[in-house]
Amino acid sequence: MRVQKEHWGIRPLRAEDAPLLYGWLTDPRILEYYEGRDASVSEAWIQRHFYEEEEADMERHILEYDQVPIGYMQCYVADRAEYEYEGTEERIYAMDQWIAPEYWNQGNGRRLISLALDTLIEERGAQVVLLDPHVDNPRAIRCYERCGFRAIKTLPSHEWHEGRYVDCLLMAYRADCFKREIQEWTGWAKVFQDLSAFRPLMDRILDRERIRRPEEYAHLTPGTNAVFRAGDKVMKIFAPIESGLDTRVDEETERHLLETWAGRIPIPRLLGWGSIRDRYTFRYLIQEYIEGEEAGEAIRSWSQPQKAAFVEALHRVLAKIHQPDGALPAMDYVKRAIESPRIRRLPQLLQTDFRQRQTRIAESYRAMPTVLVHGDLTGENVLVCEDGSLCILDWADACLAAETYEWPPIIFELFRCDAELTRCFCREDTKEFTHKLVDALVLHDFGEDILLEWEARQGIRVDSLQELEEWLERECLHG
Repeated sequence: MRVQKEHWGIRPLRAEDAPLLYGWLTDPRILEYYEGRDASVSEAWIQRHFYEEEEADMERHILEYDQVPIGYMQCYVADRAEYEYEGTEERIYAMDQWIAPEYWNQGNGRRLISLALDTLIEERGAQVVLLDPHVDNPRAIRCYERCGFRAIKTLPSHEWHEGRYVDCLLMAYRADCFKREIQEWTGWAKVFQDLSAFRPLMDRILDRERIRRPEEYAHLTPGTNAVFRAGDKVMKIFAPIESGLDTRVDEETERHLLETWAGRIPIPRLLGWGSIRDRYTFRYLIQEYIEGEEAGEAIRSWSQPQKAAFVEALHRVLAKIHQPDGALPAMDYVKRAIESPRIRRLPQLLQTDFRQRQTRIAESYRAMPTVLVHGDLTGENVLVCEDGSLCILDWADACLAAETYEWPPIIFELFRCDAELTRCFCREDTKEFTHKLVDALVLHDFGEDILLEWEARQGIRVDSLQELEEWLERECLHG
């Protein structure tokens, strides 16, 4: 096994690692649960035990952090009788490992074990991986639970250790919680709102994160990822690569914002995150559940003063959001819009109009200052809390762009072109506002979808962007 991910790596044991092993296995903190503090460890014993004794299917590895050795791991095809394992899976592996004490309590064990699990499942075809820690080793047991292992049973007097037989805890990681098939977008579209398909996987994730399972799960408004309520928490499971979507940047962006902007903008708290290898590799985020009403539904029945107060609150939130963020990856959002395949969904006349306008304004927009924008402030992603405050959800589409990039989802999807809301939002000359709004629409990643959905909702069709501008000014700002 040779694998590297971020800071953590696993590589085969080498002859020059013998002094490392000797140093670790003369440390009583490691020997307390491995070999025993009464073990007669010598350099000769190290050579015999780790290098000369041949064991079928045994793979010995060094665990690394930033290429610095921090521990040892061995993996092998499990003997069912030795582990008293009664499962019916065909390919079962077992693991033993330790981390050097100076690297304890830093998350290294969890990262490296998860990395090994992914590799055993993907490259070795493992269906179950077993561990048998001592029952009186709670630190190790907690780590394994966070990696998704479940306690199966106690193995009485399972191991001779320090002059006596000790009980061990049989723990198993199964790679089959998610049963459904995902083939490209059509396969994902059929399953990502199916609560029954994701319940076992969410159980495993919560066990890994040491979070109590809820009494029940519930549906939440989805985007393109699987989103469910788990009691007072929200589970967001991102589409795997087999869906045809590459959601890695989306997950990393949302995680970064939930971690670094907490307390600065109104967002849910991030409670857990990671990736888990099951039938597919799923990235996930666990957030607090925020009580509130989706703004898109709430504002429909509000009075004009209530709408005005909401828009003022939204402007205050946007002022906090629209700040520089040097940690987000640089992205040419103008180029992304110009190259978007979504434009093919538009009628030919509008396609030509979009292309011409994109080309005309591209350089001026690239020269504009960029700030953090949410990018998808729809009716579902803005919550109105019980105290009237706002909370902004779903940051996966956030990016660095001109401030006006925020406008199209707000006007067309959050406000649904409501005249009272739009007039309150507009803080400049109406012609200039509608012109900037349509410019932002043609440079928005979802611009074509926003326009088509607006046409379907309004029951009208526009043949040009100039016609759209005229409609907006007439119906939304002077209506």
